[in-house]
Amino acid sequence: MKTKILLVEDEQNIRETLYELLTLNNYEVQFADQGFKAMKILRQWLPNIIISDIMMPGCNGYEFHRLVRENPVFNNIPFIFLTAKKAEEELSHANMIGVDAFITKPFKSKELISVIETRISRHEEIKNNYDLLDVHFDDYMVHEIYSPLKRIMGVTSFLIQNSDKSDEYFRHITSIEGYANQLNRTLSNIIMYQKIISDAYFFQKDAITDPQNCYMELVAKLPRERKKKITSFFKKANVAIARIDLLTVLNEILENAFKFTDKKEAISIKGSSSLKSYTIKIKDYGKGMNAEQIEKIGPFVQFYNSIDDKQGLGLGLFISKKIIENYHGQLVITSEEGVGTEVEITLPIIL
Repeated sequence: MKTKILLVEDEQNIRETLYELLTLNNYEVQFADQGFKAMKILRQWLPNIIISDIMMPGCNGYEFHRLVRENPVFNNIPFIFLTAKKAEEELSHANMIGVDAFITKPFKSKELISVIETRISRHEEIKNNYDLLDVHFDDYMVHEIYSPLKRIMGVTSFLIQNSDKSDEYFRHITSIEGYANQLNRTLSNIIMYQKIISDAYFFQKDAITDPQNCYMELVAKLPRERKKKITSFFKKANVAIARIDLLTVLNEILENAFKFTDKKEAISIKGSSSLKSYTIKIKDYGKGMNAEQIEKIGPFVQFYNSIDDKQGLGLGLFISKKIIENYHGQLVITSEEGVGTEVEITLPIIL
């Protein structure tokens, strides 16, 4: 398997020269001309090493490095700065923020390749040492969390069914049940995320589902106060996606809509068909997002529901997008701050 390199350089001639050099040395390369665009690539494609210029428009090398190191998915990727600057303060600053290497232009091809190979070898050595400690840890951890969590959910469900709804005790038990359900959803998303990024999740490519039936199944399980907030219209159709996967996507997107929408506002969900495709639109009238927030959507990126309340791990939309894309569909988000958000899902129809 080829070593993957993300190259971030704003000068086109240098970028093209480096791309040619790296591909000739049997590396797989993707490139961007500034940090924000590079972050977008990272959310879809994980490299083995990052090489970045410092002086770039929009999002410079230092800001890009900070964004990478703040994200737990990317923060262990070796990071090399490539720049024309030789000032001592630049070298000092790069060392202080934890850059793995610093190469000044002009440089020899052999020098760059040597630094890349050295950093990758060192990273693999460290990773292998940790892997020795992590054998079977994931399965053990999942069991140890799920087992008591399922018991908590079972006990709270029993207490709710056998409690006086007018009692304050009932309100506290209901809150505990809500927290347990939230933890269960988070753990399920983490497991599914790991399966998807490691290509271990099985997509039923020959499956056919009716979105109307899927939606009705999902809504039947919602609390009454949530059902009242939804206005819906669905056409029947045969769509190329597994029932369980469409349920996952609809549940994740509706959960986000409820989370970021004022209790008084409605949520609209509509399913319509054309000759070759089926479109589902889920629209809320909540806080909305600006262009920068939409650009940053990805795993382990949090947004605020209120001043002191961070919401979720950012896995739901990532998982939903990957599911839809694996069935040759498309998921598009449009939003306006203070107005609301619309998620549009398009899937192939089976005639």
